[in-house]
Amino acid sequence: MLYPQSNSHRQVIELFDFWDFRFDPQDSGIKSGWQTGFSDGRPIAVPASWNDQFEDGRDFLGPAWYQTEFELP
Repeated sequence: MLYPQSNSHRQVIELFDFWDFRFDPQDSGIKSGWQTGFSDGRPIAVPASWNDQFEDGRDFLGPAWYQTEFELP
């Protein structure tokens, strides 16, 4: 298995942190424009499973959205 490496041609940026998260039970996120950002997100630890973090979504199998901000070097 290949692992990310930083070298003179490549930089590794760790994105683990708390992100914003929303369940999308009606699958309306794309129609609502969530791909450019959404409000009312809940914090979620990434990487991790929403099933372990949200009791109300433990058995949810539908679409969900994550968003975060970061700066590119």
